[in-house]
Amino acid sequence: MHAPSSLKWAIGGRREAALKSVHDFLVAGLFPSPCSGIVVGDALDKDACRRIASSCKCVLTTSGPFAKMGVDLVAACAELGTSYVDITGEAVPFVRDSIQSNEELAKATGAKIVHCCGYDSVPSDLLAALAIKVLRERHGQVATKCVVSSDPYASSGGVSGGTIASAVGILSYLWANKREVKAAVDSGALCANPAPTWRSVAKDVLWLFLPGYDADLGGFHCGFVMATVNAKIVRRSRELLRDAPEMTYKEVMTTGGSIGGLVVALVISGALGLGSLALACAPRRLLAAVAPRGEGPSAASRNSGKWRAEVVARGTGGAVVRGEAVALHQDPGYKSTSIMAAETALAVLSSDKSLGGGILTPACFSSALMDRLERHGIRFSIFKMSLGGTQRRRAFRRKIMFVVLATLLVVRASEIVALARLAPATMFLACAFCVFAVRSTRAMVAVAVALILALDVVGPSSVWRVPAATNLSGQVWLVTGIDSDRAGIVELTKHLVRANASVSIACRSVVACETAVATLGLPLVEVVPAPLDLADLDSVASFSRVFSGSRKAALHALVLNADYPFGDGATTKQGLEISFGATHLGNAYLYRQLEPRLRDRGRVVVVGSAAHALAIDFDLSDLYGKAHGGGFYGSFKAYTTAKLANLYFAWAATTSPSAWSSSSSKKKSDGNQKSSQVVVAVASGFVRASSSSSDTLPLRLLGPFARGVAAGARPLVRAALDDAENVRGKVIDAMSVPRDLFFERGVCMLRRCDVDDALRLQRVTDRLISDFRRGLTTTQPKSGDVDDEDSTGYYYYVVLTCSVLLLAGGAAALASIVKRESMTGPPPWLEFVNWACHLPLVHPLVDGGAWCLGLLACAACAPVALVAGFVRWLMVVFDYGTRVVARKPTTTAAVVITGCDSGFGKLLAVELSARGYAVFAGCYGDPKLFIEAAREDATSVDNLPKAFKMDVTSDADVSGAVARVKAWLAQDDSRELLAVVNNAGAGVSGLLECHSISDLARNISVNYLGVARVTCAFLPLIRERGSAKPRIVVVSSMAGKMACPTAGAYCASKHAVLAYAAALRIELEAFGIGVTTVLPTFHRTPMIENTYESFDRTWAKAPPSVREAYGGEPFIKKLKEASKLHVGLLMWDPARVTETLVRVVTSRTAPPSQVPVGIDARYVNQLLIRLPSVIYETAMAIINSRLRRQVKKAPVTPVARELDAPAPS
Repeated sequence: MHAPSSLKWAIGGRREAALKSVHDFLVAGLFPSPCSGIVVGDALDKDACRRIASSCKCVLTTSGPFAKMGVDLVAACAELGTSYVDITGEAVPFVRDSIQSNEELAKATGAKIVHCCGYDSVPSDLLAALAIKVLRERHGQVATKCVVSSDPYASSGGVSGGTIASAVGILSYLWANKREVKAAVDSGALCANPAPTWRSVAKDVLWLFLPGYDADLGGFHCGFVMATVNAKIVRRSRELLRDAPEMTYKEVMTTGGSIGGLVVALVISGALGLGSLALACAPRRLLAAVAPRGEGPSAASRNSGKWRAEVVARGTGGAVVRGEAVALHQDPGYKSTSIMAAETALAVLSSDKSLGGGILTPACFSSALMDRLERHGIRFSIFKMSLGGTQRRRAFRRKIMFVVLATLLVVRASEIVALARLAPATMFLACAFCVFAVRSTRAMVAVAVALILALDVVGPSSVWRVPAATNLSGQVWLVTGIDSDRAGIVELTKHLVRANASVSIACRSVVACETAVATLGLPLVEVVPAPLDLADLDSVASFSRVFSGSRKAALHALVLNADYPFGDGATTKQGLEISFGATHLGNAYLYRQLEPRLRDRGRVVVVGSAAHALAIDFDLSDLYGKAHGGGFYGSFKAYTTAKLANLYFAWAATTSPSAWSSSSSKKKSDGNQKSSQVVVAVASGFVRASSSSSDTLPLRLLGPFARGVAAGARPLVRAALDDAENVRGKVIDAMSVPRDLFFERGVCMLRRCDVDDALRLQRVTDRLISDFRRGLTTTQPKSGDVDDEDSTGYYYYVVLTCSVLLLAGGAAALASIVKRESMTGPPPWLEFVNWACHLPLVHPLVDGGAWCLGLLACAACAPVALVAGFVRWLMVVFDYGTRVVARKPTTTAAVVITGCDSGFGKLLAVELSARGYAVFAGCYGDPKLFIEAAREDATSVDNLPKAFKMDVTSDADVSGAVARVKAWLAQDDSRELLAVVNNAGAGVSGLLECHSISDLARNISVNYLGVARVTCAFLPLIRERGSAKPRIVVVSSMAGKMACPTAGAYCASKHAVLAYAAALRIELEAFGIGVTTVLPTFHRTPMIENTYESFDRTWAKAPPSVREAYGGEPFIKKLKEASKLHVGLLMWDPARVTETLVRVVTSRTAPPSQVPVGIDARYVNQLLIRLPSVIYETAMAIINSRLRRQVKKAPVTPVARELDAPAPS
């Protein structure tokens, strides 16, 4: 419509008849430049492609899949110098192969070939080019970051068969060429020298599938399905135009900055992941059959669509620009795409020849193209600019606070993990809040303060407090390594002194001990007059002799705290790597030397570290430390291995003390001997020192983030002072919680820890000590001591563990939702999700490939897990049963219940009377039988229900019940009427044609008129003596909302009850009287169990002509079998209905109008009754297919039937 009148253009295709029809339509239209003619040709025919390309200056093609239909046409245009424009979205392989094959040829001939000129990728390419241009011209800055976001709330459109065919083509190609997956994901695949790495590909995948928050966009975002294509085009534009060579580009879908935006982002991310998996696994033919080629949105749909995209770009100086592209009344994928492709072709024709040829992008024609698109209502604009000074300062403060918060999280990782195990639901909510904290500096400060309070005050103090009256008079304690002042050892020593214990301390030198006593303020502490250097076993032996000689009394407790944190490749005097040789072997040898002095039931505290969780493997094949090497990595690996050995030592000293004692040869005969001593390990985190004089520079910098002295010492104090039975054989974590030392329960988190490792360590330790005593040089472990292990197997274990835990978490989440388990407490599946999410993150030394795979596995399932958690939270919020608050039971509150002979009424009467309420139980049968049954079921006979005969169809019985309750209320002014429960009901089953009118009348008189009769009789009494919030409860059924075959009479009566209760609730609202209808489904009650007898009775009453019409006795037999199977599968325990009724009756607040009972009533049946009538009737027809087949087989006998025909004798 906007082309110049001098333009000559034609349409082309394979079928001449179809082309003529379109041509006639175009000629009839009043266009400035009408269609000049038609060109017939097949895109799969090379000669036809050359003929088409030679007949024009520009070819615009919309026929896909382009990897099949466009290859020859592009090659012909490049060869003949004809410009080419298409709307492909097949960046890999089509566009990439086109660049590789035709780039140089097109430059030589001057052909301008422009791919992706539709909704993919014109808006993204032009928005990025506009933002870069504004930054350069108005602010003099080069763009360093650009994010284009699609607005899902302002976008709508359809899909066609061609799009599906293109997607199927791409999937088929990638399925056949799996090595191309990396290129398909890489955003730089269309650049001159693409060099994708697994790191860059992983980042692109995370951006595509994970939700996030962007401060510049001001909201949460999720992946955009066409981002992989658009990002490649934008990256190529930057390479061609050279306007922002270092710019990072991402494309997302913005969902908003509120909690709703986060939920939408999670839902879309989960749907995108599941949809990608379904597309990758679905058969290609099935995908192609969804929308055949040539089919697409209608004209009305194309004119009713809309779309909006936004761009945010940041310059080198901090300036920020924001812009948008908006189009109304046009489908993005079809009408907008058509406009964009046509205008791009016109822009290519009118472009300057100096631009030259080649494989270009829409951004090469950005200025002219944006002007042309604006004529069609597609507007590009910049609506916000900022110099960036204030934002830079805010961003700088935010980054500083983010670094502080990240450092805090890293330093306190062990406490966070321990708190997560202690209160997973709390940590789940805290993690959700941390997402919002990134938005502002104040929120991050609040998170940091709350985290410190939770880790230092709330968590530990709520678990265990130091006993105030602890008396250790006469006990001898030996504490080692006090000069290091780590893990709160000084605070423990002060607690021991205050408890009147005789404390001896040991250090590497006597002078260091005396200095520590004077500096740290430790009065009444004895310094052992001998140095203790764990890196020298001779020093350990000498110290043991001096200590044993100076002490006549037995040793009551030994605290093994001395260690060598980072040896940096150093060795002990015996030639062993210093972390293992001192931290483990030195402590084990000291324990062996002092074990004869330890009193029976003495206590041994092994001070470990939470760093044991980061031990990659337990390798004892290199005791010299040559494989570890120096540097941080080698030192840290050696240290974590030594701390893991500490845990093995504590476990073995508890379960098999003979392996560590000095008299092992005498005790090894009894393999099952248990230690009489209390051996406990401590795995606390990073604790601030009492004095900074002992800290190195890195420890001083991390000191403000570390745990306080008092809080950090609490795990160690509990290990030393708590009752022996509480801590024996346990490891005390950072939250002061005793954990089992069975390694298969996850104490070591990532690594598979087992008894074999501990036994290997015992063998190696025993041999090393024996060699030292015999004066032999230490050697490497023998083949019998160390098992050969494949180190690569560990990495597969990481990925496998991630996958298994995620699957288990997802299955547990679904099971908890379906079964409604633990709805009032922490969800049982949250522990799985907790461990699965932090599993690959707490291990920084894992191989890069395994870490990446594990992170991707967790990231892919995290949105699904969070969505499941959110759905479960909604179920808790909107489920009446889980949020009800019961009033205090009292014998002055009366509850009237009808139909108490059996079923729900009987169970409810017994339960309420057991809770202390005055229950008036109306029975259709003999009340004595009910009293006897209630006496057997009741836990106490002090407050049995007051039973009496009551037929709800009798005015006299109902009046008598009212008089009985009124007389009871008159005895005491404090008595009140709380609720009237209409539970009496009658069920009749069978075909409606078989029922007599008297049967139907009986059913209506009990189920509907009985409810009305009882309610109207008690309403005056409720107004007069009702409680604060009196209520009328009607036990109806989900059958009142559905039409069930063979139960039509029952359904009709329950329909009437529902309408009656709904209207009554509105009418009584002014009096403050509530009306609630409880809607159970099939439950195991006598009424349901008598269904089969009701079938026989109804069938027997039917006239012979009716029975013959349905097929006679074989029909009723099959019907009973089907009904028995159906009801048997769906019958539930009536106790859950009773529990719901108790909540409705005793609720402190007014209950809702309708309370469905059970997952089937709340969700399955609710879904069925809301289906369109056509779908619902089809489902019912499928269910009743056997009934239809049986009726068709039966002969039809046209015999008239009389109403209320007598049953045959």
